[in-house]
Amino acid sequence: MKLNWKIAPAALLALMTLSVSAHGQTDAQDPYAAVMKRDFGTAIDEMTAIEKDIEAATPAQYPAFEDHLIAILTAPDATKPGKQFACQMLRIVGSPKCIPAVSALLTDEQLSHMARYVLLPMHGPAPGDALRTALGQTQGTVRIGIVNSLGDRRDIPSLKAIAALVTGTDEPAGRAALNALGKIGGVPAADALDRLKAPGNLHDAWSLAYLRVALGLASAGDLRHADKMLSSLLKPEHPTPVRAAALYAYALDQREKSVPLIVESLSSKDPLIKRAATTAVIGVPGHAATVAFTRKLPGVAAEVKPTLLAALAARGDGVGLSESVNKLTADTNEPVRTAAVLALGRVGNAASVSVLTALLNDPTVRRDAARSLAEIKGAGVMEAMLQKADTGAPEARAAVLKVLAQRGDAAALPSLRKALADPDRTVRGAGIAGLSALGTAEDLKLMAARVLAPSDDGEREEAGGAMTAIGLRIPDETTRAAPALQAYSGATPAAKVQLLAVLASLGGDKALQGVQAALAEETEVHKAAIRGLAEWPSSAPMAALRTAAKEDADRSSRTVALRGYIRMIAGSGQQPDAKAQAYKEAIAMAERPDEKRQALAGLADVSGVASLKIVEPFLDDPDVKREAYVAYERIAESLAGSQPETAKEALKRVAENAGDSRLQNRAKTALDKIK
Repeated sequence: MKLNWKIAPAALLALMTLSVSAHGQTDAQDPYAAVMKRDFGTAIDEMTAIEKDIEAATPAQYPAFEDHLIAILTAPDATKPGKQFACQMLRIVGSPKCIPAVSALLTDEQLSHMARYVLLPMHGPAPGDALRTALGQTQGTVRIGIVNSLGDRRDIPSLKAIAALVTGTDEPAGRAALNALGKIGGVPAADALDRLKAPGNLHDAWSLAYLRVALGLASAGDLRHADKMLSSLLKPEHPTPVRAAALYAYALDQREKSVPLIVESLSSKDPLIKRAATTAVIGVPGHAATVAFTRKLPGVAAEVKPTLLAALAARGDGVGLSESVNKLTADTNEPVRTAAVLALGRVGNAASVSVLTALLNDPTVRRDAARSLAEIKGAGVMEAMLQKADTGAPEARAAVLKVLAQRGDAAALPSLRKALADPDRTVRGAGIAGLSALGTAEDLKLMAARVLAPSDDGEREEAGGAMTAIGLRIPDETTRAAPALQAYSGATPAAKVQLLAVLASLGGDKALQGVQAALAEETEVHKAAIRGLAEWPSSAPMAALRTAAKEDADRSSRTVALRGYIRMIAGSGQQPDAKAQAYKEAIAMAERPDEKRQALAGLADVSGVASLKIVEPFLDDPDVKREAYVAYERIAESLAGSQPETAKEALKRVAENAGDSRLQNRAKTALDKIK
């Protein structure tokens, strides 16, 4: 029908007014009427419109929506999909006014769940009354659903009716009823469960419901009822998971009084009970419980002691416990002994330090003793360890120094520094290693002295490594390089070699000047300077390396210099053409295929026709052919967008001649993209 635009304005206004629906839409069709008649998959737009209106509404506007939705529920010709949608919306806007209409759906197999969806969150007695009424009028899954809803609402008035289902012949309903009693909880539910004579096939469900009520009472602070119930659930006739949960909850409530029961349960053959007991050892609050466990510890069976020790360690309460654990480190049972050593890391005290350090020479527990020494805390512990680091047998002192470094405590620095002058090589090595981890700027001179006057080359290398580790923690390049530069002037050739390695690792302008100056020296020092420049952390020495690669009299030094030079080209910051020329020059200087391959690999990342031209002569070089084709293909791919014809020609050459099927396929794929 075509709209007649010649209609008078007043008539047009009247037509528009008639088309406005009750919910404010200017659509001639009422969306609620469409929803009332909907089938699944229809009236989607109308439902969306209603949902948007409700989302935008204030609570004061809800009654108008509720009236429309109630009308859908009570309409004789409303479809079930329409009523389902109405219930979904009533969950948002519904009030006690809708309860009668919603309650009428509770006995409907297809709509009962939606009705319960509306009633479940509502306050007041009316929703519960409606659910209890429906409970007596339903069977099967509908009744089970109502039972579940009453349980979710914690509906105490329904306890008697729900409990009656337990003794009936409907097992699924009985299980649902017991579950609901557990959810309702409280003393009334506990009393109802106590009175019930649940059939044998429902005993597991009864136990679980009883546990749930007991846990709820414990959480509410009613320990008198809760502990009695939990205690009864510890009996062996109850399911193991229920007994395990009851044991843990009972222990938390009874605290130190439960210690005998917990310790006894640690010997259980059932893994769940044993695990619950172990968790209870950790979780039972209060120092009194620790004292009680400590008293039980000596008499516990050997096979249980490791578990108890580990759990006590997890508690972390060592007061009054440490001495007992110290003694157990001498136990003849190896698992007990090991568990005691490990436990001291958490519950040990200052006296435990002597015990653990004595075990550092025992190969069976050495590692565990060191681990516990690294973890142990408390008053006097650090002082005791420092004393052990300064006195005693060299091997034990070295082991303690190593542990001190692992602890990362700056209080160990004086002992570590003192160790550098020790006559024993093992102790000095431990001091060097510790300062490598903890040392500060002032320790660089001490390390330099060890580089100058070691007992062997291994010590010199360790000291040099420590200088590097310490120096890299110092932000200022000049400060960190100064001790090595100062030591260099009076060093022997062997010491100079080590100091040059340190300077190369630290980097910076001052260090670079020192290493470049060493190029004028002879033999091993000269070679060490070349190695240092080749390993430099930046591209600053490129010019010196280029010169050495061309002119050095020693072939091995030329090779080292060239490899360092090639490595630095990529990060040199030069423009692509300059990089390509640098790689070209490097290839020309190469005396071995290895350096040519290295240069070709770097050149592969430099896009440009110049790069292609540099690579081309090597496509037929049997020593570097494969690397040349790889570089050629990558450069060609990079030119596909800017110079497609050049790229196509190069890729075609790779596809036809590379001799590597994977590379050929890659070239063909790139060609297809260009086409």
